[in-house]
Amino acid sequence: MSVVGVILEEKKINSLSHSNLQLFPPSPFLENKLGPERFNDIPTEPGVYRFYDAEGKLLYVGKAKNLRRRLFTYKRASPGKTTRKEAALIRRIHRFEYDVLGTEKEALLAENRWIREKRPEFNHQNKHVETYYYIILYLTQSGFGLEYTMKPAVPLLHRIYNSNRLTNLSELDMPILEARIFGCFKGHRSVRVHLGSLLRFIWLVSHGITNPSYLPLNLSRNLTPKRYFFQRESIQQMPSNMLIPGLIDWFSGRSPDLVYGLIQILNSRSTRFQQGYFCTMTKTLFSYFDSTLAPYGSYVEEREILKSRGLIFQDELDDLHVRYKMD
Repeated sequence: MSVVGVILEEKKINSLSHSNLQLFPPSPFLENKLGPERFNDIPTEPGVYRFYDAEGKLLYVGKAKNLRRRLFTYKRASPGKTTRKEAALIRRIHRFEYDVLGTEKEALLAENRWIREKRPEFNHQNKHVETYYYIILYLTQSGFGLEYTMKPAVPLLHRIYNSNRLTNLSELDMPILEARIFGCFKGHRSVRVHLGSLLRFIWLVSHGITNPSYLPLNLSRNLTPKRYFFQRESIQQMPSNMLIPGLIDWFSGRSPDLVYGLIQILNSRSTRFQQGYFCTMTKTLFSYFDSTLAPYGSYVEEREILKSRGLIFQDELDDLHVRYKMD
């Protein structure tokens, strides 16, 4: 056999081996493997179910409005009618468990907690772990700064959790007069793109410039820098009663008036071409306000424990999203 023939034969063997890893014998595969009696008494109520392999490793967690109907889809699964991921999962299932819950919302919350705590191999959340950010607004004698961080400095976080306000943080070696912290907010790219658009608007208005070509290099990129500071001299053109109160209302999810004010100032000074550029950023900002900041503000206002501290912890946010969508 020629060299080319050998290579083609090896590719064929590898391809067949790969296919065999993805497939399982004809249905009813799980019924034969686990026994038909295992499926006899599954209830029709909402609940959460879990699949385990032969070593007891948790493979997958799911929720169902009707447990019996959902688990029967796995029982009846057959080659050619499942995705590769589903086929790989079904081949490894050695046993399953389920918990009956009162409502679909309770099932979704339980599913969310299992995935967050156990990170099962076949759950999507385990493949794409979300990031959570806090946004800090701080004032000094020379100006103000905005910063996003996954882990605020412990003294800062501790002090703000108690009062959402702080003074003279000598422990941080920072001449901060006052600071506010907002969050947490979910999503690496969305947080940074939103904050970058906001910083560009503030910089352009505060410098009396409408041409985006004059933006500093670190603000002209798609993703914003981790922190940015505005010197007091550079924000003299901003209305004194607009900027800091507007930023607090914006990040608190209470009002988008700050962005409305910024875009009105820019549009009154800019060309039609520049207005098109601003329109794109405006859509980004209002979309983020509606999808993230406004719900965050609702969570904080509607729950006393959150209102008292003004913040949401990372392990609370996913459950709050579920409750907000299901209510």
